Amino acid sequence: MAVNGGNVEELIKNAKKANRPMILWFGCTNFIAIWVCGFISLGSLGFIPGKYFPILVYGVVIWVVLTIFVTPLILHWGSKVAEHAYLAPLGLAITQVPGLKPDVIGLIGGGQKLIPDSPAIVERERYGRLVHIETIDKYSLTILQANLPEFKVKSREGKLTPDKNAPGDVVNAFKNLRKAKRWQGIEVYAGPDGIAIQRESKGTNMWLYDL
Repeated sequence: MAVNGGNVEELIKNAKKANRPMILWFGCTNFIAIWVCGFISLGSLGFIPGKYFPILVYGVVIWVVLTIFVTPLILHWGSKVAEHAYLAPLGLAITQVPGLKPDVIGLIGGGQKLIPDSPAIVERERYGRLVHIETIDKYSLTILQANLPEFKVKSREGKLTPDKNAPGDVVNAFKNLRKAKRWQGIEVYAGPDGIAIQRESKGTNMWLYDL
């Protein structure tokens, strides 16, 4: 994708910076597996006496509490870095960070510890039009202010197909847009208030294609 005037190296550099908070967060959340497995392994080999096993439980409890309190800090840091990397070049800004809640099953099973509870919202004016973007998990909604006739566009296995009400310019634009996985799982709705793209697909920042 062309961001920062098409400077691919700059985009990759900024993307690496934006990923650092998440890498740190996942490293912290997965530390418990190393703690538990290491404690049990060393204990079975006789390096740690059984009387010290309560330390294992205390460690797990402390780790869970720290994760709950540290996560919002890392999330705030990550949102600022991501805003600089992805949004500033587009003239956009984060107006609401995603809410998170503990995943009880994940905590018990040693998997994902927090899950989204509310969407992240990105907004601002771009090329004279208001832009509103919401993302949560694999779902996203991208809305652009415009005065358009009512029409819909659906994805048929990655090929975007406008309905019979779509303007000629729109039909011609989609004719030149090749079939691709990035267009799977989206629907487009247009009308007098603007155009909206609903997406259900895995991937990082897939809304950039919709924008």
